Amino acid sequence: MQQWSAGCESPRQLWRMIRAQGFTGAEVAVRRYLALMGCQKTKPRTIIHPTHALSNGRIPSAGQTAQWVLLAPARRTASQQAFLDAVAAADPDCATLIRLSEQFLAMIRAHEAAALTAWITAAVTTTGHIQRFAQRLRHDEAAVRAGIAGPWSNGPVEGQIHRLKLLKRQAYGRASLALLRIRLIAQPPAASPP
Repeated sequence: MQQWSAGCESPRQLWRMIRAQGFTGAEVAVRRYLALMGCQKTKPRTIIHPTHALSNGRIPSAGQTAQWVLLAPARRTASQQAFLDAVAAADPDCATLIRLSEQFLAMIRAHEAAALTAWITAAVTTTGHIQRFAQRLRHDEAAVRAGIAGPWSNGPVEGQIHRLKLLKRQAYGRASLALLRIRLIAQPPAASPP
């Protein structure tokens, strides 16, 4: 609190200072403490103006917007692209997030593992979730690079796991191994031709 009173109003800078003194907690703990004490100045939220709404007059939810960011730019409709452009113009952090997401997905789709190091370097300089994602990728960069460049996919395996979990949920947790075996493995006998 002394540093805050002395004029240090950046939670990140304050966290770095107390970390140097031996604090082992995360930056979010400092932010929560400052918010609890009423010290932290919150960044004003950018409001998307209603003129940026879609043709039907509705402003899409955050989930819909995230889905549009994940689409390849060629697959977006004109109204979806216009909305993402409006969001990017309204907030530079969102513009960076959209740009980095598009670059990452293009790299995955094209199997360009060589661009991974440059992407991680660019993403680590940002803030928020994309920075933490890039830091995690940096720890497993060799495995991620192999996953991007390789022709293999664990999609079919994940699909079978999802199917198993769905069947188990449908049984409300009462599905024993015997029942799951019957529903998953046992197939009806193929009809013999006449």
